[in-house]
Amino acid sequence: MRKPNTNEGSGVARSSRALAMLVALALVVASCTSDSEDTSDGGSGGDNGAQGKELPAGEPIVVGFVSLEESAIASFPEARESALAAVDYINYELGGVDGRPIELEVCVATGSPEESEACANQIVQAEPVVVTAGADLGTDVSLPIYASAGLSFAGTGPVGLAEYTSDNSYLFVGGSLAEFAAQAVFIDETLEADKVSILHADIPQGALAATTFGEDLLEELGITDVTLVPEDQNATDFTSALSIAAEGDPDVIMVMLAGQACAGIMQAAQALGIESAMTYPGGCTDETILEAAATAAEGAYFSTEMVWYDDTSDPDVEVFRRSLDEYADGEPTLSMLGQLGFANIMNLYELFVEIGGDKVTPEAVTEALNATVDQPNFMAHPYTCNRQQVSFAPAVCDAHALIFRYEGGEMNDVGGGWVTGVDLL
Repeated sequence: MRKPNTNEGSGVARSSRALAMLVALALVVASCTSDSEDTSDGGSGGDNGAQGKELPAGEPIVVGFVSLEESAIASFPEARESALAAVDYINYELGGVDGRPIELEVCVATGSPEESEACANQIVQAEPVVVTAGADLGTDVSLPIYASAGLSFAGTGPVGLAEYTSDNSYLFVGGSLAEFAAQAVFIDETLEADKVSILHADIPQGALAATTFGEDLLEELGITDVTLVPEDQNATDFTSALSIAAEGDPDVIMVMLAGQACAGIMQAAQALGIESAMTYPGGCTDETILEAAATAAEGAYFSTEMVWYDDTSDPDVEVFRRSLDEYADGEPTLSMLGQLGFANIMNLYELFVEIGGDKVTPEAVTEALNATVDQPNFMAHPYTCNRQQVSFAPAVCDAHALIFRYEGGEMNDVGGGWVTGVDLL
């Protein structure tokens, strides 16, 4: 491993810059959409396997859930659908929490601060013990509302500055921060790269994110030959940008675009015969994207905070897939955001069980979150919510990711297990 660059500059300035870029990077990387049209907004789960089954008889434990759907920026209905399936699995197969069923108070938002504020007020009125989400673009507005009500916001696909820094926020996974830091370590230690190109969104936030979480981290590891290549995140043809990125035969082309751009980038790389290693964020692993890319996805590297959703040898994944088959309405898209929706509910369930069904209150949940040390994290690396995992993002409870290589329709772990670049951050 190369020795880190010792020219570190101002720690305060760099932390401030990193905080500012978290939002930009998350929005750029998470900008994928789903074709699902089901936007039902409440209940305890789907109607499939739940029909004819009786809920536990105790008083419900209410959990708030914000679902980002039908937004021009991003739409993740599969996170809500998966969370509802987790609720049904807990209620109908595990007997709830000491006889108390979990009930989701769901609010669907389309990305505006006004809608996030309305959702927060709706959820608070339902008197939940905690709030979670698939993703919420308005947490700078909604998190203070939850805080005023004494509620923690735990487990989400983080996209807002408030989620990374607020005292009442707890992130079971580290989002783009964890993914790209782990990628930088993998590019250095395993791929042993000397020259890297970074393909990023052609907007100011995309360029700054590519610098902060790509170029700067690689430089910390001694990789100084880095080229930034901007591209329209809504482009339909990536041939020109990839041709520029491939000039000089870089060892790695690091892609900082996601969503529907992923398949187009993979196809363009295949058409150009690019031999550089191609790395992508976890948002590019959605089944719809891999199906669209077809053979062009072969050999691509991905960093993801969750165990691969097709790896049913993992007991958590087996529960996830079986529960979707049994309880989800329709056929939710298999994606990391879908996994996260399910995992957030399962992690909260485990905390409720530890607290005891008759003692689950907002105060007890917050106390339990603060006490976690190497807590089992459903389909993810264990988490510790001591607000010290990432100094400038204290809400992050874990900053590990897996590095996969897509081969023959399978994701193979090529990073040697969980990877973290938290020391770089």
